Amino acid sequence: MAGHADVQEMRVAPLAPGVVYGMYRYRGINAGKPSVGISERVFVKTPGGWKISYSASFPDTLPP
Repeated sequence: MAGHADVQEMRVAPLAPGVVYGMYRYRGINAGKPSVGISERVFVKTPGGWKISYSASFPDTLPP
């Protein structure tokens, strides 16, 4: 998603040493249309810093 997105309910959880799962709900504009969903990431610590090893996004509705 390019542009600005509002993020809510950000959560992170360690999975193993050097591996972290992150999830958040987002609301934004994508290609001129409203976009609402859940985004997931898995981060892995490397010698060069933290890198995203998995990324997914799913349509959803935000709570009121």
